[in-house]
Amino acid sequence: MLLNHTINNLPDNLITASKGIFDSKACRSLLGPSVLVYRPLLSPLNAKDTSKGFVGWGCKENTLKVAASAKKNKAPMLRLEDGFISYLNHPAQGGERFSLIVDDLGIYYNATQPSRLEACLNHAELDDDLLARARTLQTTIQQHFLSKYNHSPLPSSEQLNAIFSGSSLLGSSLLGSTRRQRILVIDQTQNDCSIEYGLASELTFSEMLTAAINENPEADIYVKLHPDVRFGKKTGYLTKTQASDRIKLITDNFNPLALLDQVDKVYTVTSQLGFEALILNKPVVCFGVPFYSGWGLTDDRQLCARRNRKRDIHEIIALAYLVYPRYIHPYTQERCELEDILPILIQHQKIKSEQVKNLFCIDFSMWKKAFIGTFVSEDADKVIFSKSIKAALKKIQPEDGLLVWGRKLDSQLEDAKRSGSLSADVPVWRMEDGFIRSVGLGVDLRRPSSLVIDKSGIYFDYSTPSDLEKLLNHHEFSEQELEQAKTLRQELLLQRVSKYNITDSTSDDLLSDLPKDKTIILVPGQVDSDASIQFGCGEINSNEKLLRQVKANHPDAFILYKPHPDVISGNREGSLDYSSMKHYYSRLLIGGDIFDCIARCDEVHTMTSLTGFEALLQEKKVVTYGAPFYSGWGLTTDHLKVKRRQKKRTLNELISGALLLYPRYVDWEYRQLTQPEVVVAQISEQKKNLQKKQTKPSINFSQFNWLYRVGRKANYLVETLFYR
Repeated sequence: MLLNHTINNLPDNLITASKGIFDSKACRSLLGPSVLVYRPLLSPLNAKDTSKGFVGWGCKENTLKVAASAKKNKAPMLRLEDGFISYLNHPAQGGERFSLIVDDLGIYYNATQPSRLEACLNHAELDDDLLARARTLQTTIQQHFLSKYNHSPLPSSEQLNAIFSGSSLLGSSLLGSTRRQRILVIDQTQNDCSIEYGLASELTFSEMLTAAINENPEADIYVKLHPDVRFGKKTGYLTKTQASDRIKLITDNFNPLALLDQVDKVYTVTSQLGFEALILNKPVVCFGVPFYSGWGLTDDRQLCARRNRKRDIHEIIALAYLVYPRYIHPYTQERCELEDILPILIQHQKIKSEQVKNLFCIDFSMWKKAFIGTFVSEDADKVIFSKSIKAALKKIQPEDGLLVWGRKLDSQLEDAKRSGSLSADVPVWRMEDGFIRSVGLGVDLRRPSSLVIDKSGIYFDYSTPSDLEKLLNHHEFSEQELEQAKTLRQELLLQRVSKYNITDSTSDDLLSDLPKDKTIILVPGQVDSDASIQFGCGEINSNEKLLRQVKANHPDAFILYKPHPDVISGNREGSLDYSSMKHYYSRLLIGGDIFDCIARCDEVHTMTSLTGFEALLQEKKVVTYGAPFYSGWGLTTDHLKVKRRQKKRTLNELISGALLLYPRYVDWEYRQLTQPEVVVAQISEQKKNLQKKQTKPSINFSQFNWLYRVGRKANYLVETLFYR
């Protein structure tokens, strides 16, 4: 065991004098199953309290008094702090922690006494599995610049150039090989406990800056402010530093690791950024005594005699990030490992890096307005709904963006660009349903659990690259992404979850007597007027043309034709004259669960239907006659070629791109972004509940088709607008 019995088995009750700890849902979850008991400092302890444990936050003043009570009563004293990767957003922006340190000896930043982390670093022996996790975590942090708060966007190359240029002594541009050395000096907030307990003071910061200047006479010096200073919550020690030819104060709101990545050496007192610089393989000079100094990795200007063991970076990562803190899932609030949170952080960071100030959402219905804000809440400082492009352009600024549904407003957008009223610098994003959507149809006003926000094109339009196409052409998928894709595929098949998840009990009757001596081909119908047909097809652009071509190519096959659910429901046009087209298919499937239909066929032939993608999940042969997002990657037989799609992809890579990295998912119970696994579980449960209802005797209202649909839509609309 790396942590002692006290840490793994907390007292049943923990007494705290901190209202913040007592009121924190995250603290309650992370300290569970212990029960928090609030006792203000001036309140007398109950007789029962004296046999329990005490808990406080770090080394704050009221914690010291609580610690005195714990010592007097000979009870355990636990100190809490945020973990080293702990927030999706900065707490000043309302971010909720998902990581908590619980220390029974001290706290990691207090160098005046041992902490549980220090004890582990001095004595713990780490196994190979833990070190392998640490190596993978280091690579993930290096690739995605994950930090404690994760609220700041990644800077563009142009923005990095702006930060690391402007000094008259700079020898070249950001990407130049002969540029001057860059030294980063890290400021911290005044009166932070880590300063005093890290054996430092205000004077230490001025000594550090002087040393950085004198020890690197040919280098440029960059002073980085703490994020709390930017938000106006606190002040720093070096904020009054005067800029000069050699010194620049960095106040930009950018991811700090992206800045660390661009420098050659880092000076710090006790900042966590010093450790993150070590993770990025940067030399680090410490003027205080942070938790990561004294182990042989840093240039230490103060020593800690207790630290007598040499550790490599993977050992410290393992203990500081994987063993020392506790984690809860940001969406489910259940205990988990850090690796369970990393995909959320990576997706969150991608959204943040492309943020606009105001996002103008154009011509969205009242129904869509009710749920769109949840999907795009982190894309902009403010989401504004506008009736038209013309109305939005009266208010839009260069730092703003537009959001439209699919290709709905193309002609108006082109007119605005030609007239000059819409600048080419203003981004236009497109939204569409995701591929794991809901239990029921969108036209029935079923609120989606997934949407895509594409900032290049849109996945169903092959005429221009989409974000998904770019991702599949260029992304290097990690082992974790591929393993998650594999697990997600297994869960989709096990739970029989697809896009619309319309239940139907007639599959066995429809598919029970299929011939065994013929190739069974499933042809999924589509809505002829759908945008995926208009923008995703060539010559074969209707259900009739598709059936004719399939029959011509495979005259001896047994062809199953399944019309689109929207057409069957009567909500959309696109039905065939089934009697006149009967000689082009062998059996019409008005009902039937799509999973059963795919399972019983040998091949799926389609224009652009998502059924083709779902057939790939079942490892069926798929032939495409249009250019759906899943064609062109070596997994399908394609009649329409897209020359831009050059990369050969595995099925797990396609799943990772299409279902993990491209869409966004919302947990409507909590009304927040979530992961696909959560949505799959919820849809599966909703399907089971719906099936139970369908087995109960009831009046068949479907004969009143129009009235029934109107009532159903009204019910879903009320749910969308008023459910919280």
